Amino acid sequence: MFSMIKTAFLFLIFAAPVLSQSPTRDEKIQNIFDLRSRMTALEKEVLQPDSRDVSVAKRLGLEAIRLLPREKYDRVIAINGGGAYYSFAQKTHEYGQGSDIELQQGNLSVGFAGADYGFLIDLGDVNLLDVNK
Repeated sequence: MFSMIKTAFLFLIFAAPVLSQSPTRDEKIQNIFDLRSRMTALEKEVLQPDSRDVSVAKRLGLEAIRLLPREKYDRVIAINGGGAYYSFAQKTHEYGQGSDIELQQGNLSVGFAGADYGFLIDLGDVNLLDVNK
């Protein structure tokens, strides 16, 4: 019995360094991919508009989006532009994919890239459904 305990003890002493070795380079790379995948999923959730806003928009035949302030989330959210941009044609927050609108410093803007231009106008207290194209 004592020899079994001694053998188990010696195994633990010599196996401990092997069991506590740091992850290999390949394991670290896999961890990076896993973390990026989890970040992408979380970012998609963060960019989703509130479910109540989505319901109201759908009921009116519209679509709701969420913009994040560029100064707060650029380089925090991995998506290019930090969720501050949106392309209505491409339906993406990724900057550089034909972004139509930007939220920065509490202001919405258009025409912010190169020779692009656009206009925003305050329509006042008007029902969105009453606005014609």
